[in-house]
Amino acid sequence: MLIIEIALGIVLAVFILRFLPAILAGAMLIGAIALLVVILLLVWFNLEKVAIYVAAIVAMALLYGVPFWLQSAITAKYPNFGALLRGEPPYDHLSKQPQRLLVMAIFALAIAGAGIAALLGAVYSVDVISRMLGK
Repeated sequence: MLIIEIALGIVLAVFILRFLPAILAGAMLIGAIALLVVILLLVWFNLEKVAIYVAAIVAMALLYGVPFWLQSAITAKYPNFGALLRGEPPYDHLSKQPQRLLVMAIFALAIAGAGIAALLGAVYSVDVISRMLGK
């Protein structure tokens, strides 16, 4: 019986790893729908201030894994970019550090911009919902 459970566990792990991008996309979609429902309920009960905080926190939580996924997707497609980010040869010399710092700064600014956009979008969505409900 233990051997069957181990085999089924391995098969389940393979299925999860195979369909992980679809699972993550589905989880993000369900999270976004749940966020919208929670915002609707909070605005319905005249708790706009609470809805703004909840929307901002949940939007940032939904966005949290995107930079890591993006970095792994880019480094898998372009191995030289991965070597640049990790500081592996030929980017481990002092003369290559300005290029490395520039790429890392641009990536950090892009991630910060996406975070600000998510926060502003969450606040704007609460404002739009409260206008739609006439509250």
